[in-house]
Amino acid sequence: RQGRYGDAIMILNDVLAIDPANGMARANLGYVQLRLGSVLEAGETLRAAMVQSRDPKATLYGNFYLGLLHSSLGDSTRAREFFLKSIELGPNFIEAYYELGRAHWVAGDETAADRVWGEGNSANRFSLWGRRCAEAMRVARAGQEPRGYS
Repeated sequence: RQGRYGDAIMILNDVLAIDPANGMARANLGYVQLRLGSVLEAGETLRAAMVQSRDPKATLYGNFYLGLLHSSLGDSTRAREFFLKSIELGPNFIEAYYELGRAHWVAGDETAADRVWGEGNSANRFSLWGRRCAEAMRVARAGQEPRGYS
């Protein structure tokens, strides 16, 4: 959130030097690489985080960040696969519902987008992402593009 990606990379690399099997550090490194525009490197790092890690949270975030990666490349089919896997791994991960809905919307499947956002809102309507799911439904029903956050 603070945009201090250089600091984050140094810290994450330090963690991985001490503990190369730290899946969360690897997944977060992949996310930082993605934010910096190093898409190929991010993809490799995220896939490694999912394969090497026995940490379910690292697998969850690895899938989610790969969904973001494919969304950034305009590949909504692959993005939807990764966001759906994230939801399967973490049904309360409401941000994944939001991004899955956006991927459906970008692909032109407004019905699926509305359904997924409704599920995300129902799963936790009081959370920030639950409220964003509700807002996305309102915006999309008005014929406008829902905002991208991630």
